[in-house]
Amino acid sequence: MDWKALRLYPEQSVRDALTLINSIGEQFALVTDTADKLVGVVTDGNIRRGLLTCASLESPVHAVMNKVPKHTSIATSAIQALCIMEEASLTHLPVLEKDGTVRHVWSMKNLRSA
Repeated sequence: MDWKALRLYPEQSVRDALTLINSIGEQFALVTDTADKLVGVVTDGNIRRGLLTCASLESPVHAVMNKVPKHTSIATSAIQALCIMEEASLTHLPVLEKDGTVRHVWSMKNLRSA
């Protein structure tokens, strides 16, 4: 899957995040700036917790996203990525260039089927 299908921008709404997560069938979305640099990750769990506290469906996604998500570099192999995801109980792991630009996303589902 092209990682850009998973992308949101920080000012998009929580409703936009839910719609994207639901439509792509994944449990998360990447939040990037306009230069494709990762600024956060939002999961359905982040959204639930945000709604239970102070967020609304119209709040910006940056209000509920994880601002310090786990990620890895382009030098990480599939086996290493799988180990990282298993240790941290992650379903996805963003892969970043040195400057923080998203290169692709490792998916537990794809790695286990390979």
